[in-house]
Amino acid sequence: MYGVASLIVTATVLPLLGVIAVCLRFYVRLRLKPTFVGIDYWLIAFSCVLVCTLGANQVVGETSIIERKHEAPIAHVITSAQEQL
Repeated sequence: MYGVASLIVTATVLPLLGVIAVCLRFYVRLRLKPTFVGIDYWLIAFSCVLVCTLGANQVVGETSIIERKHEAPIAHVITSAQEQL
């Protein structure tokens, strides 16, 4: 349904938007309205790191699928190995 390119773009753009939102939230809290940064902000930053990691995993998974399409199917490899025996 969707191409590989759209999945890769989604996996990079959406975490990037999250990082921008978290950075702006920290900027407003620390520079414009200097108050205490609580545990909720650090949990948001940690979850942003996890989202970026998930996006990176998705990109790696999609690119490995592209590379595997060029390889021989496993059934062909098994039959050629059996023929050699």
